[in-house]
Amino acid sequence: MKIAIVEDEIIIAKTIEVYLKNIGYQVLFIANSVEKAIDKLCTNKPDLLLLDIKLSGKATGIDLAQTINEIYQIPFIFITANGDASTIEAAKNVLPLTFLLKPFTQNDLFTSIEIGMNNYQVTQQKKGDTFNYLLIKSGRKYTKINYENIIMIESNHVYLDIHLANGQREKIRGTISGFLRKLPPMLFLQISRSHIINHQQIETINEKSLIINGVKLSIPTKKIKEELLSRLK
Repeated sequence: MKIAIVEDEIIIAKTIEVYLKNIGYQVLFIANSVEKAIDKLCTNKPDLLLLDIKLSGKATGIDLAQTINEIYQIPFIFITANGDASTIEAAKNVLPLTFLLKPFTQNDLFTSIEIGMNNYQVTQQKKGDTFNYLLIKSGRKYTKINYENIIMIESNHVYLDIHLANGQREKIRGTISGFLRKLPPMLFLQISRSHIINHQQIETINEKSLIINGVKLSIPTKKIKEELLSRLK
C-alpha cells in the first residue's frame, strides 16, 4: 500500500517513514506544506495520507483535507500533538479515518492504519462506490490486489489461498463466506464450499466441470452452471 506523509517536522516525518517501511508499506512521498503536498498529488496518488494538522505556512492540514475531499478523494489519518477539544472538533468536520496523537509508536501507527483502512473500505462498499482493488492483510502489512488479477480463492481449513494471474499466491486467514462479501458479485461467484472464481478467467465449461487457469474444478449443481453460462454470454 502506498502512503504519503505530510509533516513539517523532518525528524518526525523520517521516523514515520521508517515505521511504515518496517511494517511493509511503501512511502510514496513526504511533503512539509500544503502547497508541496498538492503539487505532489498532481502526479502521485497514494492509497492513504498521514496528515499533520499544524503545518508551516498559513494553510493547515484541515485546509488540505478539505481539498483532498473535494478533488482527490483519498482517505487520510490526522497526526497531531494537539489533542484539545477545539482542534479535534474542527478536524472531525473533514472526516478523517482516525487521529494519531504524537508521540506514537510503530504499533500505534500500524493499528490506526489497519482499523482505519478496513473501516474505510467497508464504508465505501456500503455506499456503492466502485473499487477496482482489494486490500488484504498478510502478517503485519496490507497488499493491494486488483480484482481483475484474482483468478480464484481456495479455502484451506482456516486459511484462504488467493490465486493471482501472475502465478503468485497470497495466503490469508479467513473464511470463504467472509471473503466473498468483500468481492464485487458481478465478477466473482462461489461455486462450491471451497472455491470462489473470477468468471472472466474461465477457459472452458463442460457438463459438470470447468477449467480455470489450467485447473479443473467440479460444478456441483445445474443452477451454478446456468449462472456461469449466463455470465459468459
